[in-house]
Amino acid sequence: MPSKNLLIVESPGKIKTLSKILGSSFVVEASKGHIMDLPKSKLGVDVENGFQPDYSVVKDRSEVIRKLKDVANHSDKIYLAPDPDREGEAISWHLATILKIDPTSQCRVTFNSITHDSVLQSIRNPKPIDLNLVNAQQSRRILDRLVGYKLSPLLWKKVQVGLSAGRVQSVAVLLICEREKEILSFVPVEYWTIKAILQTSAKETFEAKLVKTDGKKSVISDQASSQKVIDEIRLAQLQVVDISQRSKKQTPPPPFITSSLQQDAYRRFSFTAKRTMSIAQKLYEGVAIGKEGPVGLITYMRTDSFRVAPEALSEAFEFVDKTFGKLYSLPQGRFYRTKKGAQDAHEAIRPTSVWRTPESLVSFLTPEAHKLYSLIWKRFVATQMAEAVYDILTIDISAGIHTLQVVGTTVKFDGFTKLYSEMRQENDRESQDKDDAENLESESQRLPKLSKNENLTLKKLDPTQNFTQPPTRYNESMLVKTLEKEGIGRPSTYATIIDTIQQRGYVKKVESRFRPSDAAFVTTNILTGFFSDIITTRFTAKMESFLDEIEEGKKDWVSVLKDFYSPFLDDIKKADAKLKKVEFNSDCVCPKCGKPMVVKFGRAGKFLACSGYPNCKSTEHIPEEMLITPTSEGGKPIPLKAILEKVKLETALQPVETTTEVCEKCGANMVVKTGRFGKFLACPKYPDCKNTKRIVQDLGIPCPIENCGGKISVKRSKKGRIFYGCSNYPTCTFVSWSKPINEICPKCKSVLTNHKTIKLGPHVKCTNKACDYKRTQESSEISEKR
Repeated sequence: MPSKNLLIVESPGKIKTLSKILGSSFVVEASKGHIMDLPKSKLGVDVENGFQPDYSVVKDRSEVIRKLKDVANHSDKIYLAPDPDREGEAISWHLATILKIDPTSQCRVTFNSITHDSVLQSIRNPKPIDLNLVNAQQSRRILDRLVGYKLSPLLWKKVQVGLSAGRVQSVAVLLICEREKEILSFVPVEYWTIKAILQTSAKETFEAKLVKTDGKKSVISDQASSQKVIDEIRLAQLQVVDISQRSKKQTPPPPFITSSLQQDAYRRFSFTAKRTMSIAQKLYEGVAIGKEGPVGLITYMRTDSFRVAPEALSEAFEFVDKTFGKLYSLPQGRFYRTKKGAQDAHEAIRPTSVWRTPESLVSFLTPEAHKLYSLIWKRFVATQMAEAVYDILTIDISAGIHTLQVVGTTVKFDGFTKLYSEMRQENDRESQDKDDAENLESESQRLPKLSKNENLTLKKLDPTQNFTQPPTRYNESMLVKTLEKEGIGRPSTYATIIDTIQQRGYVKKVESRFRPSDAAFVTTNILTGFFSDIITTRFTAKMESFLDEIEEGKKDWVSVLKDFYSPFLDDIKKADAKLKKVEFNSDCVCPKCGKPMVVKFGRAGKFLACSGYPNCKSTEHIPEEMLITPTSEGGKPIPLKAILEKVKLETALQPVETTTEVCEKCGANMVVKTGRFGKFLACPKYPDCKNTKRIVQDLGIPCPIENCGGKISVKRSKKGRIFYGCSNYPTCTFVSWSKPINEICPKCKSVLTNHKTIKLGPHVKCTNKACDYKRTQESSEISEKR
C-alpha cells in the first residue's frame, strides 16, 4: 500500500470537505479538540520552576492518539491543520510533541475558509508552529488555572461548596450584579410630554411634539406644570417659523465579526451565543451541496477583524453590479477600519462565494443554518452596495414661548437597505439619546405642504404622563456587546463565558435576561473586596492586552505570570485570614429556641439557620427567587419575616393534593409539593416528619435491558437536568439523556429515542451504542455514509 500524506484537523466535521478537496493522496484525521491539557485533579503548574505546566492526555483521547500515531507512521508528510487561532496553535504544538514532529519544521497549515483554492494554497505554503501563539494560549490557560484553583477553595470555605471563580467569568458576573443593583436602587422620575394635532388652512392635519420652552429643551415634571404649558399653547398664535430640509446618507454596517454576529443572531432569531457559534462552525467546516459534495460556506467564525480579501471584494462588486445594477454598485471596494486592539488574525465573517445565494441553498441547509447563512451573506453583500439616502424635513412651529416640532423622513434612495437593514440594540440608551431625526428607520408621518410664517389651527393637545425607566437586565446580545466594549475575553470566548456563568449557578435567565443569584452577589462582594486589583474590567482588559503582546512576541509569558502571581497570592492569604464564614443576620426568630436566625448558604442555595447551632439545628427554606443580598449591606438584619409569612400563607391557601402513597416513617398519606426541581411527595406532618419522595413519571415504555421487567421513567439529576432511567434502579442502570419513544428498533429490538442535531435536524436514533440505526422523524432511514 503506497504511503500518503496526513492532514490532522481539530474537528471531525471537516474531514469530508477536506478529503474531497485534497483527493486520494491525503488521509484526513481529527484530534477531536485538545489532546493534552492541565490535569483536573491538581493545580498542574510548577510555580517555582518558571510556571511550567504539567500536561496530561485528555480523558477519552488515548484512542485518538493511538490512531494518529499509527497513521503517522505510514505517512510521507504530516500537516497539522487545527483551527487558525491560539487554541489551534496549542493543539498543533501538542500534536507535534506526541507525534515527534519538529515544531520549527514546515508542518503547520492554516486556512481562513475551507475552499479548494484556500486549502491548496495553504498546503503549498506550510510554516513552522508559531510559538508566540502557543505561549499566549499557554499563559491564558495557566493564568485561568491559578485564579480558579486558588480562589474557588476560598469560596467553598467561606461561602458555599461548589462555587467557582474565574479571571474572566467573575468579571462578567460583576457586570450583571452591578446592573441589578442599578435596577434595585432606581427611583423613577415623573415627566410629561405634549403632542399637538394641528391643521393647515387647507384643512390637512398633522402631529407635532413640544420640544423647547424659551429656547431650551422642554422639561415638564408634573401635571400642574403640564397644564400650565397647555394653557399657554392654547392662548398662543401657532405659526411655522422654520422649515429645513437636508439629505442624510447611511453607510452599510461592516461585515460581521464574532461579537456582532452573535448580537444580530440573538436579536433576529433568539439564538444564544453558543448556538450561533455551533451553527457557524458547521457552515465553516462544510455542508453537502448536492452533486458538488461537502463545501465550506463561510470563512472562519472567530474573528475581530473587518478585513476582507481583495478577491472577495471583487466578487461582491460583480454580483451587485449584475444583480442590482450600476446605481447600487460602488466605483471601488468599500473598506472598514478594524477596531483598535483587535488581533486582526483572520478575515471578517463572510460567505466563501457570494454566488452561493441563500435561495440556492434552501434544500441543503437546516432552517437554523439557512437563517444564519442568509444573515451573513446579506450583511457582506450589503457592505459593497451604495449608501442609502434619506430626505429629512424638520418644521418648527412657534406657540408663544414654546416651540413645537415635526420631523418627516422619506427614502430618496434605498441603496444597501434593499438587501439588509440593521436592527437597533434593544434598550441601547446611547442610541435612544440621539435626536429622533437621526433614527432614519423610524416610522414617519406624511406631512402636508407648509410655508414659512403660515398660521396653523390647534385641534387638540395630548399630554402624557411618563416615568423614567430603569436599565433592563442584560440579555445575551447586550452582554456580548459590553464584554467586547470593555475588552473582556476574545471572540473565541464570549459564548463560553456566557455558558459558564449559567452552569455555575451565578445567573439565571428570566424572560431571556440574566438575573444574578444571591451566590453571585456574595461572591462578587468578596472578590471585589479582597481582589479589587484583579476582579475588575480594567485588569481583565489589561491582561487580554498582555496576552496579545505575548502573541506578537513583545512580552515574555513567564514574566507576565510572575508579575501577576506574587501579589495575587498575598491577597489570597489576607482574604483567608480576615474573611469569616459568610452569613447574614435576619429579623426571623427560631421557632424552637427563640434565638435569632441567620441566612446561610449551602449546596441547595440559601436558607435560614438558628444562630444557636449546633445546640439547635432548626432550619427554614428561603425561596430561590427571593433575592436578599443586595439589601444586606451595612450589617443590618435582612427583613425576611413578613415576606416568608406571606409565602407560607399563600402556600397554605393552595389546595393540598393528597396521594395514596403512604409515608413509611409515620403512616400518613403523602401530599404533592413543589420545590426548586419541580413537584415531589412530602409528608403532611412536616416539620415533625421530613420524609420526601420523588414522583415517578412512568412513560409506559418497557426497559430495553433483557429480563429487567422495569419501566422507563422521567428522572432528574442533582443539578435538576431531566434524564430517563429504569424504575428498577439501582438493580438496573439503564439511562438516556434523550427521550425514549414507544417504538422498537427494527435492527436490534432496543428502544428508540428522539434526537436533534444541526446536520440531521429532528431524528430518531437507537439507544444501543452498538447499533447504527437512525432515521428522520418524517422520513426513512438515514444512511451512515450521508
